[in-house]
Amino acid sequence: MPATGNTIISNCELECLREKALILQELQKTAKIGWWKVNFETHQIVCSDYITDLLALESNTLTVDQLLELINENYRQRVVENLVHLKKLNYYDEIFPIMTRYGEMWIHSRIGNKMISQNGTIIAIGYSKILEEEENIFMSEEKEESQLKELMLRQYSLSQSLSNFLKTPDSDQVITDTLKEILRQFDGDRTYIFKYNKANDTQSCIYEATRPNVKPEIDTLQNMDINRNGWWSTQILNNISIVINHLDELPPEAEPDKLTLARQNIASLLIVPLASSDGIWGYMGIDIVDHPRMWSHIDKEWFFAISNIINICIELRASEKEAQEQREHLQKLYDYMPIGYLRLQMLYDEKGEARDFKYLDSNPAFSKISGTPLNHFTGKTAKEFGIKDINTIHNLHKLSTSKEIRESTRVMEETGVQYRLILYSPGEGEIVALFTDITEQMKAIKALRHSEEMLRNIYKNIPVGIEIYDKNGDLLDLNEVESEMFGFNRKEDVLGVNLFENPNLPREKLEELRQGKEIMFPLTYKFSNVDKVYYNTKYSGDKKLTVKCTCLYDTNHNIENYLLIVIDNTETFKTYRKIEEFETLFNDIAAFSKVGIFRWNLLQKTFFGSQVWFNNLNQEPHRIDNILDAYKHVHPEDMVKLEEFFQEVREGRSQVFAEEARVRFEEEWRWLRVRFKVKEYNPRNEVIELIGLNIDITETKATEQKLIEAKLKAEESDRLKSAFLANMSHEIRTPLNAIVGFSALLAESESLAEREQYLSVIQKNNELLLQLISDILDLAKIEAGTFDITLADFDVNQLCEEVVYSLVMKLSSNVTLSFEDRIPQCFLHSDRNRIFQILSNFINNAIKFTEKGNIRLGYRITGEQIKFYVEDTGIGIPPENTKHIFERFVKLNSFIHGTGLGLPICKSIIEKLDGKIGVESTVSKGSYFWFTLPYNPDLQLTTHGFDEQSLFILD
Repeated sequence: MPATGNTIISNCELECLREKALILQELQKTAKIGWWKVNFETHQIVCSDYITDLLALESNTLTVDQLLELINENYRQRVVENLVHLKKLNYYDEIFPIMTRYGEMWIHSRIGNKMISQNGTIIAIGYSKILEEEENIFMSEEKEESQLKELMLRQYSLSQSLSNFLKTPDSDQVITDTLKEILRQFDGDRTYIFKYNKANDTQSCIYEATRPNVKPEIDTLQNMDINRNGWWSTQILNNISIVINHLDELPPEAEPDKLTLARQNIASLLIVPLASSDGIWGYMGIDIVDHPRMWSHIDKEWFFAISNIINICIELRASEKEAQEQREHLQKLYDYMPIGYLRLQMLYDEKGEARDFKYLDSNPAFSKISGTPLNHFTGKTAKEFGIKDINTIHNLHKLSTSKEIRESTRVMEETGVQYRLILYSPGEGEIVALFTDITEQMKAIKALRHSEEMLRNIYKNIPVGIEIYDKNGDLLDLNEVESEMFGFNRKEDVLGVNLFENPNLPREKLEELRQGKEIMFPLTYKFSNVDKVYYNTKYSGDKKLTVKCTCLYDTNHNIENYLLIVIDNTETFKTYRKIEEFETLFNDIAAFSKVGIFRWNLLQKTFFGSQVWFNNLNQEPHRIDNILDAYKHVHPEDMVKLEEFFQEVREGRSQVFAEEARVRFEEEWRWLRVRFKVKEYNPRNEVIELIGLNIDITETKATEQKLIEAKLKAEESDRLKSAFLANMSHEIRTPLNAIVGFSALLAESESLAEREQYLSVIQKNNELLLQLISDILDLAKIEAGTFDITLADFDVNQLCEEVVYSLVMKLSSNVTLSFEDRIPQCFLHSDRNRIFQILSNFINNAIKFTEKGNIRLGYRITGEQIKFYVEDTGIGIPPENTKHIFERFVKLNSFIHGTGLGLPICKSIIEKLDGKIGVESTVSKGSYFWFTLPYNPDLQLTTHGFDEQSLFILD
């Protein structure tokens, strides 16, 4: 089974193909017809076997020149001309005699189609047929007459269209009417013209004519992609017409185009490219819908001719439009150009000598410059205006016969306009004068000269240094201030130094300058870096400078010069330092004293407030437009006063404000003393300026409150002392009276039992008086600051047991006293006697106020603290009295013996021992008195001479 490429063909199929090829050859011989193919790049012609045999060729390939040798010499030139145009034309139909192996015979050759090969070569395919004798080369007279009449009608129609195109300004309507006439002549369904927009690769339908029953599509055929129909666009853009009798004639590569045409029910069509000097700009076509049509040779020739004529008409109208636009542009330029135009014609006498000249034309600009109405001079001679100077006329004549151009600057006396005059001759006997108004230019030149002079004065006298360098950085010039600033004796001594070698200038800044950037920076200029190294100077030390560097460019934006402006800030810097030092001192004082200052113009919304001013108002510094915004944390009651004051200031009814205000800081209110004063009141000039301050007086307020409390406390203390003295006189007299009275009875009594009873009463009153005197002495020591504390190590358990032992006898039968809540061994470094005194006081008070129940003494150790307590089941203390119970001279029950000094003394002792004291009590349930002291768990007590077991003898 033979194989062709990748396709396997069976023997049966191969035999069938051979049979069909044989039949085709036989049919060609019978019909005396064969095909040919022309390559326009190689000028070679490939022929079918029939033509090869007919022309007795050695192979099926020959050149165009070889073909021409076979053609009758009388027809050879015509064939050559048609072959030359075959590449551009889209039709070819010709009859001529040619030499064959059978002698000279007449042959009819026609082009079938044009195609483009894969490498872009244009190839034409056609056929040739040997004519029989009876066909002859001449048409029958009847057919010739019919075709002639049809051509005459079409020619008449075409001439009418051309006539309308030339007569009617509306070329669009004429083209549309012509397309309608083409429809009628060709019995077509749609004619159209498309235009390419090659910049966007799109095409649009610009003209369309359709049959009444065919829907127009011009609106939908706009801005279509050229590449959408690739084969179609390739043919047109290569100036190849498209002639389709039936859609099946389209090549395989035109399948997308075929589908597009089929969707529009197009069966046949003719398409002709439209070209201009710039190439293919569009195409013209005619469609036959629903049924195919065999286009005749005359149809194609006629349509091609009409399309070429329409193309010429469109190009002509476009050229006319462009010419008209250019004429209008030139007219506008003539009317509106700022240059005056005047054209003159020389007038000669019979001898040919110039005697006068005539004004031919002038434009509005000349009228404006000369101050005359438009066309005032037109058509008149110089003599009519009194110009009879022979020299002037002679000079103009001389200019009109030469190619010389004369220029001068003059002043128009009538208008005072300064103008530049240019005279030249466009042709013999004519003069053109151009007038340019240079009045403003001359003013600008004058102003420029004035500016230059001013710039020189500024350059010389400006109080800043100026340096000018060339593009390489070499110093070209500097002013006198610069010389003095850097200590030059003569500026000539430093000309030529290079900017980029100055050791004082930062390298990164110089690099930015090289890149064309404008830079400005502060500089500490040290003369020690440059003296005798970069240049010689009479200065030493350093200067504080501000340097600004910029580049100067030429017309091509290339760096031409470097300009440096130097400002000496040395004295200013010293002044600023002093100001900064003062400001720092002022701000430190303000911050320390918490005094904030501000200034505000309530009309211009200009505001300044110091950091302390904002801090005092619990705010961060920010822009203030309305002063009330700064007081948003102020107490509402104080805010009312501020709002009233600012309103009165605006109305001019108030000048000064001095109040105190409260400001919220999280959970507390802080006090400010606020002061305002109107510095300037001038509302007509938008000025209502206030100055003021705020002072944080919270600490002052607290001190004031403490003084008030101290005063009240002193008054209360004085009252309590008075009551204490009154009470003391009673407390002292009571035991003294008992002692004196029972002592007298003791002396008189003879009964032993009575004497013992009297002695017991005397003893109790002695102890009471002794305790009273002891408390008074302790209070006096505390008041005098001579209260002694003696620190030593002692056994806590032994101390507590001694306290219990010393007071157990004072208990009533209904009350028990116990020592509880202890550890086996506990030692403390403190004042043993004072702790004994405190515990005794706690228990004595408990005994006084406990009728039944128990009293418990104990201690607990927590970390580095020991807590002693005395708890009873007595009458308890009301809550409102617990906070006063440790105050001096406070006695909650006047009916029980006591001075009210015991607990305040206990508090003073505990505070001196770095401890704390307190009470917890419930009425009718009892009280819990406690105090804490520092405790060292590592304390070891040496017990020389002690029997450790004796410490717990009471257990």
